[in-house]
Amino acid sequence: MDTISKVASPVADAASPVTGAASPAMDSATQVGLSLAIEIAPFTLAEGVAETAMLEASERLEREFLRGTEGYLGRAVSQLADGRWADIVLWR
Repeated sequence: MDTISKVASPVADAASPVTGAASPAMDSATQVGLSLAIEIAPFTLAEGVAETAMLEASERLEREFLRGTEGYLGRAVSQLADGRWADIVLWR
């Protein structure tokens, strides 16, 4: 799996690489008993789907569904070096 070098999130230190190393914020969350999960969903756009259409649908998904889902903390959609995409979702 490709790695994404950096991701900003509500509880992760934006300077921490997303390669398995816990950030200071995540260490603190663990110390107070918070359980965190990072979901990484790699994908490629279907033929004929524009990047702007995917990003608009992604924003709509977050606004209309994810924000109201218990445990949802935040997410980032990032393009990998090879052109594929990854939806990175942080849950508690």
